[in-house]
Amino acid sequence: MGNSPLLQRALEAYLQSGKLDQHLSRVRTMYAKKCEMLSQSLYQHCSQYFNFERPDGGFYLWIDCIGPEAQDVRREASKEGVVFPLGSTLFLNQERDDTTHLRLAFSTASLAELERVGPLLKVACDRAIQLQFFYGKWLRLFSDDRGG
Repeated sequence: MGNSPLLQRALEAYLQSGKLDQHLSRVRTMYAKKCEMLSQSLYQHCSQYFNFERPDGGFYLWIDCIGPEAQDVRREASKEGVVFPLGSTLFLNQERDDTTHLRLAFSTASLAELERVGPLLKVACDRAIQLQFFYGKWLRLFSDDRGG
């Protein structure tokens, strides 16, 4: 089994046209702007909840949660329309005990959508912290009532 000869010829013609370098320059600039927009939105609204380094390339930001647990942020963010995977599901050994990492993609979102991510995730983080506090307090009360 091989590739289609027609597709091979089309690819060869495209590569020889010199347009690939122009295309790569254009998309690298576009992805850099998207990464910058998401990074700025998160810095401005979520710096108390997230640590991350802006990458030099790629399509994702890897986030380390400070305070709220990643699965709680993910759950609450989905209520705000922001959906992303837990970092633990993307690790080689799928470290189930990892509760801090998230991976946010910026490749397909518009600049306007990426600008709104920070405020939406701040709401999600605030709510995740409140729920952790509430459930932690409730569990302590419950265990105190049981003599634990």
